[in-house]
Amino acid sequence: MECDILAFGVHPDDIEIGIGGLLISEAQRGAHIVMVDLTLGEMASNGTPEGRRNESMSAAHLIGADERLNLEMSDRGIKTDNESVSQIVSLIRRLRPKRLFYPYLHDRHPDHGNGASLLREACWSAGLVKFECEGLKAYRPEVVYMYYINDVADVSVTYDISTVYDLKMDALRCHASQFGCDGNENRTYLNSGFLEVIKARDRYFGYLAGTLYAECLTGVNLPRIHGFGVDKSCGIL
Repeated sequence: MECDILAFGVHPDDIEIGIGGLLISEAQRGAHIVMVDLTLGEMASNGTPEGRRNESMSAAHLIGADERLNLEMSDRGIKTDNESVSQIVSLIRRLRPKRLFYPYLHDRHPDHGNGASLLREACWSAGLVKFECEGLKAYRPEVVYMYYINDVADVSVTYDISTVYDLKMDALRCHASQFGCDGNENRTYLNSGFLEVIKARDRYFGYLAGTLYAECLTGVNLPRIHGFGVDKSCGIL
């Protein structure tokens, strides 16, 4: 199945934090969306791999994604090696997404940066004719964006998520093992008001966009024609 949007996260809640609202909005517009988590988040202070997988699938259903995959790479052990690059190249070439998203390269969490480095390499290799991978033809998405989880840098696009913001928060609450307090063994930054931090951040992004709530992106390979994806007030990518 080919898709319109291919969104990668390192941990099972990364995508929802960064572009949950964008995906919900695009799904409502009829976009075919595939979400891919690189790891099961097994090194998190709370939750189990099985529980986190179930949470992520509940969130994907709420978002309206067509499919959510987990590559089961090692949490805290992501490497840009040939096997990992080829695994992602295979996905890109099979799904042929128009738009691809992954975490910001310089995020303060090392896993997010390592995952972004791997995904950047894979995106480039996917477009090389002489990079052999399961006999699949070379393909490169029309646009590639990085989304923000903890840090914010140069913003290429702001995306209005005001009308779907409650749904974004509901998708985040699906990850109860990370953001909820009841039953969690360990108190962490994530279950000590992090959702309020995200709400304040998205409200600030909305201020930048001239709307109520927004998500921000930085472009990796924005096209140079028709202005597609380069308007900072753009509502449809």
